[in-house]
Amino acid sequence: MSDQAECGALSPALAQLGEYLDRFSTGLHGDAGLRRRHWQKVLQRPLPVDGIGLDKVLWELGEQVIPNGSAIPLPGFTSFITTGATNAGVLAALAAMVAAPQRIGLTAFQELEELSLDWLVALFRLPAEMKGIYSSGGSTANLLALGAARQQAFERRGHDCGRDGVPAG
Repeated sequence: MSDQAECGALSPALAQLGEYLDRFSTGLHGDAGLRRRHWQKVLQRPLPVDGIGLDKVLWELGEQVIPNGSAIPLPGFTSFITTGATNAGVLAALAAMVAAPQRIGLTAFQELEELSLDWLVALFRLPAEMKGIYSSGGSTANLLALGAARQQAFERRGHDCGRDGVPAG
């Protein structure tokens, strides 16, 4: 197997990656922080002139990167807010990365996202107008917070930016 920026024929590589991830899920690799100097030394290198190919990328992922991943998804780890991904979530995210990498256009992936938001509204018995959106990390959340702060600041001055836009000057 080699990779010259190929797309497609993912099955063999996914099978190998799956084996590495299954091994990681056992939790037998221990704490990555205790081996930090080793894996940092192994992974650090200058900008390559040529790629190393998919086989070597998979090997590095499986032997150096994945075993030194986070303890968050492992059984019994309860000291952080986030949790590990379920198999269904991992596979759905992978499918979305391959089949719908952009939110441009209309695809079934966007429909499922909207449906899941509808389900959350129903599950928590929220009013429809509280449906909301998913935000992709802190940058989006910060942008939304800035917009909400601006809205509140203008409302204190008697102006509704959401309805009337930001006033000139």
